[in-house]
Amino acid sequence: MANQSNIRVKRMTSALREAAMIKESEKLTKQPKRLNDKSFARLLPPRRANGNKSTFGKVLVIAGSMNMAGAAILAARGAFAAGCGMVMVLTDECNRTIIQNAVPEALLATYDEEIDEEVVAAALEWAGCVLIGPGISLSDEAKQLMDQVMSQIENKPIVLDADALNILSENDNTVKLAGKKAIITPHVGEMSRLVGMPVTEIQSHMIETAEAFCAHHGVTVVLKDAVSVISAPRRKTYENVSGNSGMATAGSGDVLAGIITGLVAQGAGLFDAAILGSYIHGRAGDFAAAKKSRYCMTASDIIANLPEVFLMAEERQA
Repeated sequence: MANQSNIRVKRMTSALREAAMIKESEKLTKQPKRLNDKSFARLLPPRRANGNKSTFGKVLVIAGSMNMAGAAILAARGAFAAGCGMVMVLTDECNRTIIQNAVPEALLATYDEEIDEEVVAAALEWAGCVLIGPGISLSDEAKQLMDQVMSQIENKPIVLDADALNILSENDNTVKLAGKKAIITPHVGEMSRLVGMPVTEIQSHMIETAEAFCAHHGVTVVLKDAVSVISAPRRKTYENVSGNSGMATAGSGDVLAGIITGLVAQGAGLFDAAILGSYIHGRAGDFAAAKKSRYCMTASDIIANLPEVFLMAEERQA
């Protein structure tokens, strides 16, 4: 099995490198598109005047583990701040009190030392879309949780971030993405583990790497770096240039994953949610930097400044 996995990784790596070389030699890569303050406002899901909390979607955040409650909190708050109606957090029982205090708006489902498959199945049934990965760890329990979610998610949208991607990178588990309505949000280090390429090579071929992975697996890819690249099947590739170096801080990616999932819950398509979430996340970081400086920012500051971005959008929609 290990040899077969290594062969698959080598083939994937070879395919990515070949795609990069072809695009460089034949100049097939056109300038990627970008959102701006005007265009992003037009893409936002509408807010129905007679809507209720169910109208704006149900997000299941599967996140956190022992000593990692913060990842679940930031992802859940990101989803709420992006406009979704309801959030349920599925996490280790040890995180119950801190999450209920930090995000009292969220529903909570928990597991103990062993994963309760009935609890997980009920949470998946409740959800309109799912985020899995922030802070879940690489434990056997986390891997069991991933196996159940990936086998039972069926036709619901799923966003995979952080440890979910690290688990996928083991033993060629990327095959589990086949047929899923999925967005993956790897930074360049996580993508390196997924495809077996050096980080420096990925950074030199961001567009080619994202497009090749997208084409190979049929998923939407948000490849994160100082300038992120967003690619999806049969869609024009975008790059995101909003944001700043102050956002290179623990938990920033958890917030982004929550924002994207919150937009999906409200009816945004996977690709639209990916490009919107990336832009909104960056602009909130820009507002935070203007108030606190890039040196002093935390992930919570990004969440705190999301209202500035959405108010700007509403003014342009008026």
